[in-house]
Amino acid sequence: MKITHLMVKSNISVLISFIKFVNENFDSDSHNFVIFGEKTENDDLYKNYKNVKIIKRGYISTFELLKIIKKSDILLIHFLKLKNSTKLFLLLNRKLFRKIVWISWGADLYQWEKKYEGGFFKNLKNWFVNKINYFFRKKVNYFVGIFPPDIEFFNKNFSRNAKTFYSPYVGDIYTQLYKTEKHCFTSLDEKIKSGKTINIQIGHSSTKILNHIEVLEVLEKFKTKKIKIFIPLSYGDMEYADFVEKRALELFGEKVVCMRGFLKRDEYLQFLENVDIAIFNTFRQIGLGNIHPLLFMGKKIFLPENSIMYKFFRSRDINIKNYNEIKKMDFNQFTQPINMEKAKEYIQEYVDFEKRKKMWEKVFNESEKGG
Repeated sequence: MKITHLMVKSNISVLISFIKFVNENFDSDSHNFVIFGEKTENDDLYKNYKNVKIIKRGYISTFELLKIIKKSDILLIHFLKLKNSTKLFLLLNRKLFRKIVWISWGADLYQWEKKYEGGFFKNLKNWFVNKINYFFRKKVNYFVGIFPPDIEFFNKNFSRNAKTFYSPYVGDIYTQLYKTEKHCFTSLDEKIKSGKTINIQIGHSSTKILNHIEVLEVLEKFKTKKIKIFIPLSYGDMEYADFVEKRALELFGEKVVCMRGFLKRDEYLQFLENVDIAIFNTFRQIGLGNIHPLLFMGKKIFLPENSIMYKFFRSRDINIKNYNEIKKMDFNQFTQPINMEKAKEYIQEYVDFEKRKKMWEKVFNESEKGG
């Protein structure tokens, strides 16, 4: 059985850890990885794996994909980024289409639809593209959600007939953070008592859905307090990143740091250790690679009350705070320490290696049977 993974160069650490995981725990001869995207200096990270091929362009052509699928029994698409013409071609070829397993990253599940904002012909084109994208999602036979509510959203909005799997990515199981028996992170309570600067993180990437500007303007009332604001903007929409950085500096001056360069995984985790409060102002699943370690470290996290992540974590009795309440808070309320023991318990269960292995084994085995 030959399984091909089609991946996009949007998060190097996610890809490398997953490729490592599959090669070390499953039959590497049965798995091929095809990664497409622009050439980068990080391409050398894949050279140790003989079953990895990099196609240096933004989109794979229909012809190239057709060759890959014909040689494969199962095609796992990690993040649904294909040309619309390719999606239509696959929809019309059921023999090939039934080989597809869609692993959603979030944006491809919640934000795929084009808006109707142009003239008649542009809107007509958008309508047609939306139909292709909708039916591709509706007709897919296998769906993998990396966050539990993703499956519920998929079933509600696209299909209850597809075989669904909950199977998170694996970068966290290789992180030393979760392997150390004793963890001593500086608490928010300690920092307040000692009069130290409170570090606030806004979002994790240069993505409009995180609504950075609104958060900055909400926090402006605290700009005279002893705070430092950190805004990771190393990947995503760079034009939007420039816009966010300009506005952040206007509002907070030297009290804001816009992080434009990439940090290695361990370096980034060290950064997260110094965060006291994190704000993710978005309705959908995003930034789990930040949120999970922050939860484990006992950090105070704000999410909008109507967001999918807020509802899920609160259902697990995890003490996530409501972002919408910040407007009414004074600084003491905003920085008030909270108990995050339930969060640590949840994460310790979440990063169990054997459970994660069985999850992906189920994806590979049960999609093979259907293909």
